[in-house]
Amino acid sequence: MENYSLQQNEIVLFKGNVSFEDSPKPQFNVELILTNLNVVFTTRTKKFLQAEKIDVDICGVDTIKIYNDNVQVIRKGNRVEIYFLDNAKIMDFASKNEAKTFTDQIFKLLTGENKFVRNVLKVKKSITETTDALHIDIAKVAKTTVEVGVKTAVIIANVAETPNKVTKVIGNVANQYIATKNTNAPKLLPDNNQVERLAKLKELLDSEAITQEEYEKLKKEII
Repeated sequence: MENYSLQQNEIVLFKGNVSFEDSPKPQFNVELILTNLNVVFTTRTKKFLQAEKIDVDICGVDTIKIYNDNVQVIRKGNRVEIYFLDNAKIMDFASKNEAKTFTDQIFKLLTGENKFVRNVLKVKKSITETTDALHIDIAKVAKTTVEVGVKTAVIIANVAETPNKVTKVIGNVANQYIATKNTNAPKLLPDNNQVERLAKLKELLDSEAITQEEYEKLKKEII
């Protein structure tokens, strides 16, 4: 790090090489350093018969955008996008593993959790909201489902990676349980569309857009 000096209270969390999106081809000529304070980009450019040019771009970690508790750092394969308050950096790593290590460090630095843990918490929040909307005990249903042999653990693991599937999974788990108990029994839980409509209806009630009486009447119509 000859071109960047650490402060006394600064430590290196990641160091590697990347290429910016606009590079004609992956050259990995940009040294990337992530510390607890900054993201440092050192670009080396050398042209024929010219001295090497070195550009150092320092972006504060505290300038990375966060929206609705979501850190604005996106990884797609070995490509990572970072959105700062005044600019954005789109870069390619040599491997997916390096890209994942880098983004995990950022998430942990800014939230105290890695992305997997954050997704698990999103799932937990979604389960709570669904439980409130449907007035059912999802946790009890899931526990009973395990007892009758449905592979809930595998399903939940998949949901942790893709939290937007939680509503569909909850319905599937419960319906599998019902089918196991009685193959001729009707589905006691609403389908995915009903779940979404009930959740929106609950939002209207919480925002006082409708009365409790209207809520109960509309809920019966949906179910």
